[in-house]
Amino acid sequence: MNETEKSAAELERARAQLNRAADDLDEFSVARLRAGRKRAIAAAGARRRLRPVWWLPLSSAAVAAVVTVTVATNWWRAPTAQPVMTAAEDIELLATGEEPEFFNDIDFYTWIEDQRDAG
Repeated sequence: MNETEKSAAELERARAQLNRAADDLDEFSVARLRAGRKRAIAAAGARRRLRPVWWLPLSSAAVAAVVTVTVATNWWRAPTAQPVMTAAEDIELLATGEEPEFFNDIDFYTWIEDQRDAG
């Protein structure tokens, strides 16, 4: 008989002896054991509820980092505001009869208008 078989046999004998002892318990002892078991389960549940949540500060820091990176990335990549022309301004430009070279310098003219509005 090897070690594993010896251990299994000893375990089986101990189990059988424990079961016989449990069967021989009187009702008062069984009731006391059940009450003790219920108290132990309730105490374990209370300890579990009171246990500090160690991961909460870590997760808060991770969320803050993600939000910061997202905001910084979106701010960095934000397109610059382009002047928006209304339809009336478009029609006015087309109706002037100017030569096409006028439209080559349109950025310059919008810059002048922005400077005038800012000043």
